[in-house]
Amino acid sequence: MTARTKINLILVTGKNGEVGDNGALPWKNPEELENFKNATYSHPVIYGRNTLVSMGRVLPGRRNIIVSSQLKYIPGAEIAPSLQAAIDMVQGVPEAFVIGGVGLWMEALPIADAALISEIDFSGDVDTVLPKTFFVDLHALYEMKGFSDKGSFTVSYWQRTGSDFYGVEDISVPA
Repeated sequence: MTARTKINLILVTGKNGEVGDNGALPWKNPEELENFKNATYSHPVIYGRNTLVSMGRVLPGRRNIIVSSQLKYIPGAEIAPSLQAAIDMVQGVPEAFVIGGVGLWMEALPIADAALISEIDFSGDVDTVLPKTFFVDLHALYEMKGFSDKGSFTVSYWQRTGSDFYGVEDISVPA
């Protein structure tokens, strides 16, 4: 029997849940981006069409699965018509990451095991904010501070209530 794949959400927010503005991150923080890269590298990443557009390319060193009913082919990526189809595509690997956007994070939340959330020292007017209900079924296990020339950030690891993945031994954390 194939072991169940651990589904992680990974995201970065501002102090008030800000996640995007005009299709892009509203800040520049290379150290936090390095944290994202280290956490997701060599793992499947699942994301929506708008996230692909905002990044401008598929992510190297990862299996890219784009959830879209509109796209048919993207070089270097697989297309899934739904989140469930994307989850089915990664069964058998130890873990996968849902990397955005907000709609996909919210849809994945009831089946996600954990969330790796970076909070940037930023607050401002943006057009995309994470709903406050996002954290209702999550509880924090640990957090660590990061610092950069562009400002500080906190990385926290959250587990969904009811997940059968427990403890820090199940955490894939960046080095």
